[in-house]
Amino acid sequence: MSERSIIALVPDVFFGARLSDSARSLGYDLRRVSTPEALLDEMAVHPPALVIVDLSRGTEHLEKIAAAAGQARLVAFGPHVDTESHRAARAAGFHEVVANSRLAREGAALLARNLPGDLAADDRSD
Repeated sequence: MSERSIIALVPDVFFGARLSDSARSLGYDLRRVSTPEALLDEMAVHPPALVIVDLSRGTEHLEKIAAAAGQARLVAFGPHVDTESHRAARAAGFHEVVANSRLAREGAALLARNLPGDLAADDRSD
């Protein structure tokens, strides 16, 4: 994890823009992709500090993403009523799974607590 990057499988422009702004405020670059395959390709080229996955893209790829993530933290989000997808993300090894509304409300804080402590702390202390 030599890069200060976050890779996000977030096809929704609204969530993507909010996450990008939050990442930038913490000194990270957010790379958005729109397919699970693109996420895996991007992770292979640019090992991230954090991977974010929109559960609306399905759950069949979650284990493969978790296996390829290396030391990166894993965060998934989706509709609060989709408990099956939330459960699948936790079972795949995701560190944090939240509802869309919580991500919208706590975006920067959620990113900060899932980024490497030394790097995120440096940015918060400025």
